[in-house]
Amino acid sequence: MNTVIDASSLIVMARVNGLEAVHGVYGPVALTPAVFEEVVISGERLGKTDPWIVKAAIDRGWLRQVVLSSEEESLVASLRQEYRVLGLGECQALACAEQRHWLLLVEERKAKAVARARNVAYSIIQVTPFEGYLSGKIVHNHCLELMERIATAMGTDLAVLNALKAAVSAIERERKRESP
Repeated sequence: MNTVIDASSLIVMARVNGLEAVHGVYGPVALTPAVFEEVVISGERLGKTDPWIVKAAIDRGWLRQVVLSSEEESLVASLRQEYRVLGLGECQALACAEQRHWLLLVEERKAKAVARARNVAYSIIQVTPFEGYLSGKIVHNHCLELMERIATAMGTDLAVLNALKAAVSAIERERKRESP
């Protein structure tokens, strides 16, 4: 395991039926206690469907709950003090990614800014299908479909979506030209 996901990314990928793709691209993905609490426990209380999708992904081994070390807990406390705009889930995911040198899947603009400032590697779910396609883990048509679903769920600017889709299609054409 070398990737940790924040609550927003997890919720969107659950809603667009994209957790299998996340697993296919990154392998098992870590959930911190606060992310699990926010998405699953609170989601169940609110009658959301996301918790059941996330639980099924945990059962399949696509997602794994992690326990934070004492060093990570200390870093969480420091992050919460220094960056009051971040929630507990974001701070835990950031601390986990920073301490373990993992990739952080994150959507929140402020959390991405903190990740950049702290030299924490991160990615956004809008490019997950593209990353999967480039690495051969997601086929062309599935990549385009997942990009569309994520863009719809997130309200992604059409210019961004169209640029990603054009890049995938150009690569697909080139791959077909090169194959015997």
